[in-house]
Amino acid sequence: MLKSRAVDVYDYRQVDISQFLTGFTVDPDQLQKDLDRVLRRFGRREDAAFVSEGDTVTVSCESALPRYNKRHMPVPVGKGLLNKGLEASMVGMTAGETRRLDAEGQSVTVTVERITHTVLPELTETRWIWRPLDSR
Repeated sequence: MLKSRAVDVYDYRQVDISQFLTGFTVDPDQLQKDLDRVLRRFGRREDAAFVSEGDTVTVSCESALPRYNKRHMPVPVGKGLLNKGLEASMVGMTAGETRRLDAEGQSVTVTVERITHTVLPELTETRWIWRPLDSR
């Protein structure tokens, strides 16, 4: 204990906290997902030659089903936001290509207008090091 005329202050450096410490393990798959998510914020969009999973595709669709009658609709391929089967069928298509695909038992005419791919920046140690501003 440190002594003072006004207050007694306990020396916390002598406290044993080992019973409260737990083991920590890193899941490499989750770590990679988290790193990719952070890097995507700093990625740049580039036009792509053909549709791959993870690309964003701008499409126009025509179908008997009203939900697929859309023009200039951006679709992140592989997320299942439009229709998983329909998105999987678009993989390999090129810009300007039109195909008749199936979704929910109905025919959907899909025209790919644009394909963009996110290019992630290279992860380097210097990119993520925090440095204080000069105090000049």
